Amino acid sequence: MGDIGSTFLGFAFAVLALLLADTTNNLSPAMLFVIPLLLLHFIFDTVFTFSRRLLARENVFQAHRSHLYQLLNRCGFSHRRVSLIYAGMATAQGLGALWMSSAPSVGAGDTSCRIWIIVPFLLGHAAYAVWVVRRARRHALLG
Repeated sequence: MGDIGSTFLGFAFAVLALLLADTTNNLSPAMLFVIPLLLLHFIFDTVFTFSRRLLARENVFQAHRSHLYQLLNRCGFSHRRVSLIYAGMATAQGLGALWMSSAPSVGAGDTSCRIWIIVPFLLGHAAYAVWVVRRARRHALLG
């Protein structure tokens, strides 16, 4: 995708969040979590890969092919299969975001209650990351 494509998508999602907040005429606590939940697989992969490379003392500013989706592809999964896995993640996160945005408010603790909707997704992504890293190490793609 490159820098231009990813910059455009980042801008588009930021505008989407602002439009979503504007249509509700108030920014509910749930809306603060909807956009991050929709993008969680990208956010998680970026933070995980950056942290792993930093801890391994790699140059984090140098180009690499060690994002989770890249490692899965390099382990022998086809582009189609990797894309289907990520489409499944995006679909599940989209359903979670719909649930989060349509759940009734519970008062002052609304934000803390809604954050628990994200926790299973984070745990799922952590399990996915462990699975991919183990496969990559078996294929000698990571040290």
